[in-house]
Amino acid sequence: ESNGAQSDAKGFAANVPSAAAKSASKSKVAPVVEKLFFEPQGCVDITSSDVGQYSFSIDGRSGSLATRAWIDVLEELNETLEEDDDAEVNWNVASKMMIKATQKAFDKKYPDGVTIGGVSQDEQTPLVLELPSSRRLGARVQKRSNKLVVTEVRANSHAERAGLEVDDVVLAFHNRSVQAGTLVDEEDYAEAVDTAPRYVELIVERANDLGKKKKLILDVELAGTPVKLENDEEDEEPNKVATADPNGPVFGATVQGQEITNVVPNSPAAIAGLQVGDKILSFNGASVANAQDYDRAVDASPLEANLTVLKKATGRQASVVVTLNRTVDTNGPVFGATVQGQEITNVVPNSPASAAGLQVGDKILTFNGDAIDSAQDFSDAVDKADPDSWLRVRNARGEVRDVIVKLNK
Repeated sequence: ESNGAQSDAKGFAANVPSAAAKSASKSKVAPVVEKLFFEPQGCVDITSSDVGQYSFSIDGRSGSLATRAWIDVLEELNETLEEDDDAEVNWNVASKMMIKATQKAFDKKYPDGVTIGGVSQDEQTPLVLELPSSRRLGARVQKRSNKLVVTEVRANSHAERAGLEVDDVVLAFHNRSVQAGTLVDEEDYAEAVDTAPRYVELIVERANDLGKKKKLILDVELAGTPVKLENDEEDEEPNKVATADPNGPVFGATVQGQEITNVVPNSPAAIAGLQVGDKILSFNGASVANAQDYDRAVDASPLEANLTVLKKATGRQASVVVTLNRTVDTNGPVFGATVQGQEITNVVPNSPASAAGLQVGDKILTFNGDAIDSAQDFSDAVDKADPDSWLRVRNARGEVRDVIVKLNK
């Protein structure tokens, strides 16, 4: 719901309803204009027909079916508000009424449908784009106090099926994250959804009834195909979920300085789209200035590594998520680390703790939001935790970070 209906709203000023005309003559704003164009914020773009449809006029002189329907809807809603200024009038209501009125007008003019260029069309459906929108996911977010909060999850949408809920706080989506500064506002979110491949991970923070917060990793399937941004490289199979050779390298790239000089086929680096000539600027937030920095970052990285890369092909910086080629021994420990107080004193190879990049000397401050002050706190937290858990950790350098751990449960 937002101000700024474009396209078919243009005719309203010339066809203002009689009640509003009387108000306008007294220098007052029509109630429907107040409700739709002044009270809300954002942008709505209404066009006369959906993608692939023709738009039809009334009689060749008096505008389109959609424009006439839009004006009729505004007149009806204005009369409703004149009678009851608390009536529910918003862009959702108005657009649904316009879609229904346009189809009714189409059916009246073309009761048997119409054929143009050998293509039959039996409906005309106005397209309503609420920006920023995400029809591929079916959820809307709003920036509130520097957080991206989910404000709507559409029924039967991919978002609902993935388990997304209203009031969830979005932390990361595919190769963008709040922490990396690449998922800052609604426009970033919409672009991330529109350009993402079909299968992605969405990381959110959710508070329970007691206000305790928990991070969740949601596996999401998006509708349709990704939108290709200008200057983006071609993705030959955007909906194919590629997997790395389990016997291949952990990362799969050779680096000199910051520059990638070789990429192993079917490796995590190759699957993430990294190419020879790309420069790795940062790895999980740590600057990369040489091959030693790179090697150290790979060794310390969790399974999901967040890179800032200067792409050779475009000359632009890009955020890239690389899933490292590490496997967890399913017959191994649930967590795989020994803790004394808060400090990790041992990490089991091929364990969830190892895969998450935890190291000896790291201190676990919280586990799924619960404070950790002793080994017993840690043990109790692991016992009651869900498989997808999150920790707040301070490393030996004093840096605090949040870590996602997939427990062996």
